[in-house]
Amino acid sequence: MIDLNSLIGTSSSERNRRILEIFIREIEKDIALLHRAPDQASWVRAAHGLKSSAAGVGARDLLAKADEAEGIAEQDWPHRRPELEDALTSCARQVKDEAHRQL
Repeated sequence: MIDLNSLIGTSSSERNRRILEIFIREIEKDIALLHRAPDQASWVRAAHGLKSSAAGVGARDLLAKADEAEGIAEQDWPHRRPELEDALTSCARQVKDEAHRQL
């Protein structure tokens, strides 16, 4: 799930390690923001945060799911939110687990 070749800052293994550590620390915050979002605009911003985090570690599956969530149409948001939120949460936690293994 994590593509170390596309990791931001591949100039050194120490820098890559710091990026993964930041990802691990921040991903739960991103997920919490998604779950607590009171409206579609807040939810889309939280999905964008997950998308940025995914891009930073080369997590293509998470990036794709977050991109889908970020682009959700207003009329689809209320009834698709649980499905997308569950998929994002599950994928984000899998990437987090993989990041732990990479350290």
